[in-house]
Amino acid sequence: MKLRATFMQRRLYDVTERHPDQAMRHVTAAFEFSGRLDIDRLRAAALQLMVRHDALRMRFLLDEHDVLVAHVVEMDSRDVDTVMTVVESTEGLDDAIRLVMRHFDRADDAPWRLVVNRGSDKDTMILVFDHLVCDARSMRVVLDDLAALYNGASLPAEAPLFAEWLVDEVEQGSRVDREVAYWKARYAEVPRAYSIKLPFATGWRSRDLGTPAFEELWLDAGEVARMKHKASLFRLSPFGVALTSLNLVLAPHCDDRAVALTGVLPNRRDGIYDGAVGSFAHTTAYVTAIPAPDGGFESFAAATRSAVINTLRHSRLALFDLIGRLGVGDSLASVHGYGVYFDYLYEALDTSRFELGGLRGTEVRLDSGVNRSLSIWVVERDGGALLKANFEAERFSRTGVRQFLREFADAMTDTAGEADLVLSGPRDRSAAESAAARIDLMELPDGNRG
Repeated sequence: MKLRATFMQRRLYDVTERHPDQAMRHVTAAFEFSGRLDIDRLRAAALQLMVRHDALRMRFLLDEHDVLVAHVVEMDSRDVDTVMTVVESTEGLDDAIRLVMRHFDRADDAPWRLVVNRGSDKDTMILVFDHLVCDARSMRVVLDDLAALYNGASLPAEAPLFAEWLVDEVEQGSRVDREVAYWKARYAEVPRAYSIKLPFATGWRSRDLGTPAFEELWLDAGEVARMKHKASLFRLSPFGVALTSLNLVLAPHCDDRAVALTGVLPNRRDGIYDGAVGSFAHTTAYVTAIPAPDGGFESFAAATRSAVINTLRHSRLALFDLIGRLGVGDSLASVHGYGVYFDYLYEALDTSRFELGGLRGTEVRLDSGVNRSLSIWVVERDGGALLKANFEAERFSRTGVRQFLREFADAMTDTAGEADLVLSGPRDRSAAESAAARIDLMELPDGNRG
């Protein structure tokens, strides 16, 4: 069965095929185990995983009209041998990483790889997926199903088909023109093209990806509780608070009274909700006007809520080709070659927890490179939240990124002076405002609303 690829898959294909020497869009997870994995059990689980999820059997190629098409191949038990490899090395993970991070030959290769590095007394498992068929939200489904199959647990007889989702998505392809028009109209509202000049960005440019660098900041349970209290005060989800806070800390570096962000909008079409594995590509652009140069959190929150609601009503596409990651025209991305990416993962989507046969897997930091951007993640974990920054060491100052994370955290968790804040209650809201607030909340995962 051949299917037309989606708008997002075509964009990802085009970007990555231009740089076959770089693993730019690989989705990765790696875990170190304190003991030995049962390789035969793992191989059998990997085989069943491929049978279960059609996305892991997809191939992609250009047809005679240069249109990208996807097709699902019939399963052959020998296919698992092309996916799974065991490396014997006591000298570290370099050989395993080189093996797993190769570019995918999308016409012939299965779109995922599993490599086990056998050290002197412990095993490390590395999973890598082509972003065309898997995203960070689907990764949780993969890990849960792989663990269940390895442990001999029962799973529902069939998983939802990614191919059916593709058919539905492509049938809506006529919406693309309307959505492009929508985003052009939003950017036309910005007085002029602008840029954001982060003081800790060097502006260094290179054709190649630089050295990946990382910074992390932990928010404890009390700080997360304050963030969620702030969410209830301003009729936002925790995701909305984080998006507002990022807007707030970026605003002083913006040369015009507007900030544009790209972020991942939690959406019920994501695979986590129905057990499908796939790249659902609900990364969405927001244009948020700053009400006043000295606008506080309340005014930013109103702008964020409006931007999210309008996005939900009018668009689902991630038009990176139009917005250039962050800004337009003479923008951060086009001038300096980087942008700011943001994602919020709720506890249910946290990929740090993984266990096989009673062996607890400890997450290993592994990255395929950064895309000339500052990537910011908020990950709810064990009652707290981890703020993660991924950036190029040559392009950003580590000290500056660390300070930026601290400012971002303070903006999310500071509730000083807000305890007595009077907001419009349900009786005071218009019907339209009440409906808008419900739209903002209904898109959140169950159990994480408000």
